[in-house]
Amino acid sequence: MKNASIPTAQAVSANKDFSGAVRPSPQTVTKEQRLKLLRDRARYELHEDYRPKGSAAAHVHNFVERQREAKINHIDNRMSDAHQKLQEDRVRVVHQGRAKSGFNNNSQSHEK
Repeated sequence: MKNASIPTAQAVSANKDFSGAVRPSPQTVTKEQRLKLLRDRARYELHEDYRPKGSAAAHVHNFVERQREAKINHIDNRMSDAHQKLQEDRVRVVHQGRAKSGFNNNSQSHEK
């Protein structure tokens, strides 16, 4: 005769999932299960979608890409102009330095 207080191996294995955690039998429901199911319900959030679709989307993407490329070209031109001006200023400063050194050398020779 089996003792009712000692569960059988079959009854114990039926209440465990693959991870070995004890879970309630299928006919038993808990408040936590109910709350989990309520939390997991699909929530429909209404919001407006302003993104165009189809050919309008392609037109918008092309427009954005053209703007991006125009900005890149503008930046490249500004940087190129700045680089060219920097080189011209450097050449001018170098020539001014040579002129000053020549002037200083001539003035020192006249003082002697």
